[in-house]
Amino acid sequence: MRNQNRITPAQARQLMQQRAILWDVRTPAEYAAGHIPSARNVPLDRLEEELPNLPSNGHPVIVCCRSGQRSAIAAELLAQAGRQVYDLGSIKEKPMKRWYNRKPETMQDWLLLFAVAAALLAAVWYLPAIAAALRVLLGLATPFAGGLALAYVLDIPARWFAIHLFGGRRGPGILLAYLALFGTVAALVGLVVPQLVQSVGSFAAALPGYLENAQALLELVQANYGVDTTSLSELLLNSGSSVESFLSGLAPQLAQAAMGAAGQVVNGFLALAASVYLLCGKAELLHTARLALRTALSPRTAGNVLGVFAMANKTFSGYIGGQLVDAVLVGGETFVLMLLFGIPYAPLISVVVAVTNIVPMLGPYLGAVPGAALLLFSGQPVHALEFLVIVLVVQQVDGNFIAPRILGSATGISGLWVLAAIVVGGGLFGIPGMVIGVPVLGVAANLAKAALPREPDGEKTKPGGET
Repeated sequence: MRNQNRITPAQARQLMQQRAILWDVRTPAEYAAGHIPSARNVPLDRLEEELPNLPSNGHPVIVCCRSGQRSAIAAELLAQAGRQVYDLGSIKEKPMKRWYNRKPETMQDWLLLFAVAAALLAAVWYLPAIAAALRVLLGLATPFAGGLALAYVLDIPARWFAIHLFGGRRGPGILLAYLALFGTVAALVGLVVPQLVQSVGSFAAALPGYLENAQALLELVQANYGVDTTSLSELLLNSGSSVESFLSGLAPQLAQAAMGAAGQVVNGFLALAASVYLLCGKAELLHTARLALRTALSPRTAGNVLGVFAMANKTFSGYIGGQLVDAVLVGGETFVLMLLFGIPYAPLISVVVAVTNIVPMLGPYLGAVPGAALLLFSGQPVHALEFLVIVLVVQQVDGNFIAPRILGSATGISGLWVLAAIVVGGGLFGIPGMVIGVPVLGVAANLAKAALPREPDGEKTKPGGET
């Protein structure tokens, strides 16, 4: 049953202006740790026995405690003794929580309740328009979100450069990180684009020969073995026509894609500028954020929030940095082995393998498919088989020896949960979700571990089930 004498802090202040007295019914230790300046300490466990000795000056009594339970008991005891009493409840209860838990009593409460209900109804009614407006806002914020992501990724090598190469000076480290980024992009474009153009041209030139050889093979099978291959021949002709039509229209499509990419140049420059600002002003921005948190929250809550952010940053930076280093090593190993075996398109295929290796577990095999398909379409099935063997060997060496030493226990989750994070993240957000799903789940797992009670040191389960 709700306490009919429960009052709000505003009502308590009004009553105290009318000479009401405030009793804090907590223990003396709790009272000494912090209390309302005008409150008198009357512990609940001594209230009943001291009630006859308490002054009876006719003034109303307001009782309070830490949670509101003891004040409710004290209010009942004082009411039974004939005192006019009001229950302030918890002196640590948040104003919003107190407002949320109490029933509407005044006209202002009812008007506010109706206003909130009307706002919710309007939000539901105009949900499509609100969603469209949010999409526009998100579109406007996309360059800044890209700048934030770029700054976070580049901060990892910038810190390493600053510590190991420039004696802790952050400016040269940031400059070298951007130079490394621009150099990597230029090298990839110089290696991949010519190889891609060459492979597409070679495949387009050899396609009629592939179709003729396949058609001759089907006719030979039908003539020697009596197998009707008419349906397969029609399917082959239709597929060949579709591929030729696609290749003939590829140049206009690439031109249109290039024009669309040129339209994103402004967003790219905005993202780059935002990343430069964020990296150069990192210390000031973090200081401002910490100051705002400590101002808005209690010291304990602010410390907990900052601890969560620190743990999340450690997990994300360790995982993303490790994955990038591992991807570079895997791509380099694939490139060297392809050169040793004389497999063509080594720069293009090794770049694809390195990029897809950023996706954990499934990435290496996703990268093997386009490489093997390219070699098959180029009429080199032996090289395609050699490439698959190379990918298998590189991934075994990487998974068992290299990656564990680079990544370590960055996330602290098992392989099954890694697979679940990849599937769920990819289903929700595509390729970016597959990449960040694992560290997100790692942060959630660390928070869950921190929230669960720890076993006493002497009661940990021993091997064999003994305790």
